[in-house]
Amino acid sequence: MAIKHAGTGEPPLRTTYEPLDAVVKEGDEVAAGQVIGTLQAGPFVSHCLKGAGSAAGSGACLHWGLLRGKIYLDPLSLLPPWMLRRPPSRLLPLSGGAGTAAVSP
Repeated sequence: MAIKHAGTGEPPLRTTYEPLDAVVKEGDEVAAGQVIGTLQAGPFVSHCLKGAGSAAGSGACLHWGLLRGKIYLDPLSLLPPWMLRRPPSRLLPLSGGAGTAAVSP
């Protein structure tokens, strides 16, 4: 899944999220904090195992990317400097529902 960010230049920045089962459709506008999908187990099992940052043995972990056109950029560049001086961000359940998450610094 990819989200195009308006007002970020030409071509616009796009953030990508995999593996995700989207709850929004192509062309939908989304707001900050809005749920866009649920995390799915993906083909990345080699590094998405319990103890490697995944949710309690689910074999699923989020791959977050940033592109401008076809050029990959560092998605950490989107975070404020104070977040980069702290331990890594983790995805946490919003209300205990498996797969539904929000970023927590």
